[in-house]
Amino acid sequence: MSNPAVFRLNKVNIRNNVISIEDNIGESIHFHLGLVRFDLSIEEFNQVTQTFISVLNEQLNIHNFNLHEQDEYFLERIAPYIPYIVSVEDDVVKIEEIKCLYEKEIDHIVEELITNSPLYKYYLGEKEAISDYEIKRDIWQSKEDALENVINNRNKVIYLDENNRVLDGYKSLCIGIVKGDLAQEIKIKRIICEDKNLKRVLMKERREW
Repeated sequence: MSNPAVFRLNKVNIRNNVISIEDNIGESIHFHLGLVRFDLSIEEFNQVTQTFISVLNEQLNIHNFNLHEQDEYFLERIAPYIPYIVSVEDDVVKIEEIKCLYEKEIDHIVEELITNSPLYKYYLGEKEAISDYEIKRDIWQSKEDALENVINNRNKVIYLDENNRVLDGYKSLCIGIVKGDLAQEIKIKRIICEDKNLKRVLMKERREW
């Protein structure tokens, strides 16, 4: 039986080892590695996290890409692909060529121009456009609060993949296009991976409880 006072923060399967991280209502962190459980204070967990990121930074040694400077939701989304990053390059791209990936139905991934995406339509005023989708956000935030907060806290750096698909800065791009304060061509950072077929989904269809 699950503990209602525990929130699962993440769960992944790495080489048949299930790793899950749970928050005990802000008092401690449970870190499960297979059948082994570690209990950490919030401070200890943050220290371990920063140590892991520092080690990974040193192992990757990628010019122009510091993991400590990245948004935590972005890191979560690209975590499976980080070992395959070859380089991160400065580039310029036309707004009209930028695309995004999102999951419209379970396991049905859609690629759209960013100006046809649900989130762009949301910022245009079609609030119902994102009603069927889940947005990564803090536990205490509503979906709408998370989206509106970005308006005054937009990303300064936009990451795209080799195919002009957004990896980070999706909300900020949509806001900038709607407001009309972006140039037709913008500076971006392009993440190049060994495997060109890796899918980076930005938004998934909302799951019913």
